[in-house]
Amino acid sequence: KRAREALKESEERYRSLFQNSHAAMLLIDPETGDIADANPAACAYYGYSREELLGRKITDINTLTREEVFRAMEQVKKVPHGQFQFRHRLASGEIRDVEVFSGPLTIQGKVYLFSLIHDITSRKQAETALKRAQEELEQRVTERTAALRLANAQLLKEMGERALAEKALRRNEATLDGLNRIFREALVCRSRRELGQVCLKVARHLTASPWGFISELGEEGTWKLLAHHLDDPERGPRLPTRLGGDQVLMANAPEDFPESFFNPRTQEGFSAFLGVPLFFGARLVGYVAVANRPGGYTINELETLKTIGPALVEALRHQQAEMQLKESEGKLRFLADQLLTAQEHERKRLAAELHDELGHALLILKLSLSSVAVELLPDQEGIRTEIQNKLEFLNEVIHRVRRLYQALSPADLEYLGLTQALLSMIDEMAAHQPQVSWLVDLPDLDRLFSPPVQTLIYRVIQEALTNVGKHAEPYQVSIVASREGSRVRFVVEDDGRGFDVAAVSTGEAPRGLGLATMEERVHMAGGSLVVRSAPGRGTRIGFTIPVAPESA
Repeated sequence: KRAREALKESEERYRSLFQNSHAAMLLIDPETGDIADANPAACAYYGYSREELLGRKITDINTLTREEVFRAMEQVKKVPHGQFQFRHRLASGEIRDVEVFSGPLTIQGKVYLFSLIHDITSRKQAETALKRAQEELEQRVTERTAALRLANAQLLKEMGERALAEKALRRNEATLDGLNRIFREALVCRSRRELGQVCLKVARHLTASPWGFISELGEEGTWKLLAHHLDDPERGPRLPTRLGGDQVLMANAPEDFPESFFNPRTQEGFSAFLGVPLFFGARLVGYVAVANRPGGYTINELETLKTIGPALVEALRHQQAEMQLKESEGKLRFLADQLLTAQEHERKRLAAELHDELGHALLILKLSLSSVAVELLPDQEGIRTEIQNKLEFLNEVIHRVRRLYQALSPADLEYLGLTQALLSMIDEMAAHQPQVSWLVDLPDLDRLFSPPVQTLIYRVIQEALTNVGKHAEPYQVSIVASREGSRVRFVVEDDGRGFDVAAVSTGEAPRGLGLATMEERVHMAGGSLVVRSAPGRGTRIGFTIPVAPESA
């Protein structure tokens, strides 16, 4: 009976967590593929009512073949946790990329697959776009480098005099160096305008020009100055209205300039000009120009500008893709932050319900049983003994419920501070593992972090120690914190079983949600986390968190 009650309580707790979670969850029969249950978040995500989802099979949603889906379910049945990436079909017919964390779950003697579904469509699209941009950039670099080398070889072959050949070689090497610098700077420049200034500096250097500018053609058809090196850009050259900005212009005397190209008040200030349009495919996207080279411009400077033009376009497009990816990553991190915040709120809500409702009900039951025991007659000793046994069991249940709501929302953290809360948690874990030697060195941490960051640190160390208790089987565990300037370093280390970090990083071994959650929490606080471990050599989890500005 006791086991049945405990099982019933466990299943009710699972049902509450299942129904109230903001993440989509499915319960699947691995034998038939039937969707046995779905929480409200799953119904909202897939666009079906609960009755519609329960009438479907997982093969109706997963775009893989029936054989592939059943092979994946067989794989999940053999391991505690499985992580997959699938494409799922919504009720609207839309196909979305999802990441599924699935594992076996036994309910009333039957094994189901419990699956947690996260939408990763935006992340996949961003990854695909970045990969495509990188491949295109590498391909174009290869093509332009090959073309440049071919042109260099042909030029050397045609030149009869060694001095001319050496001069041409030096010029092409300088162009190659300029191309390399453009692509290097594309990886580190923090803004589009900064990259534009670097590209213009390369163009001016290769053509020995004191002045120059780069303009972009916007989607609305207007020109925007991206970079310039002019005494007065407001009074300097503007793009040719008559040529439309899509033609090469080389002029070495004021009378050679198109009438519409310069402001008449500043035309006398320019002795020479060289401009080349920038194309992406067949589409005009910009214009690069240099001016006032001593002695004017020749075909050599024109070819140099034409050669670096595509590199300018590719570098700017690559940085645009990088910025879009960073923006996408920022949104993903914001969503992760919101999810973890929601989880903390949910933990507190569940802890309050356990304390106020279940705890209160258990206490009343305990008092009622005690009252009944007092009223028993002397000849009812057997009943008194049975009630005493029930009271002992009830005390154990109350203790477990108290541990559960304290783990969900530790009151020590709010009332005693971070340091004492960590020490209390460690003491409780040590009490359940008397065979382990514990080394604890924690300074006063209470005034170094904001309350949300204190909760984050508590959760990370809690997860690390939970993993020690579940998997490590150690003889010794140490928890140490030390301040290093404006940051605090935390280290949780054990001498237990350890694991293959490289295999987990490459996906050869399953990666648990606990480690990923720890990394995400630390990154949210602006810190970094490093895990070092090897089979049979224990595990060391170290992470640093910056202190609050007022404590730095």
